Amino acid sequence: MKKITALSIIFFGFVSISSISSCRKKTDCNTAIITKSGTPCSSWGINVGSTYPSYNIPDQFKQEGLLVCVEYNLYEDYTMCPCCGGTRANITSINFRNK
Repeated sequence: MKKITALSIIFFGFVSISSISSCRKKTDCNTAIITKSGTPCSSWGINVGSTYPSYNIPDQFKQEGLLVCVEYNLYEDYTMCPCCGGTRANITSINFRNK
């Protein structure tokens, strides 16, 4: 009987710990710096090791040097104009980074 009680405590303790750890918030993010530096015609972009201009950074994030959590896709913009073209970032999700 003592063995069954001990095994039950171990099993249910493990299940409880597993349940708690699976409820934690995801803390991983792609950290980026919002910048105009290094972008064509001083357009807004993100620096994620390299700087990529972006057409769709929301206004509340347009602050030089702001750290953000971002999800993005890179794509080639083949538009032919002085401030266009090259590799750009399409922002799919952006949030202020928690410190």
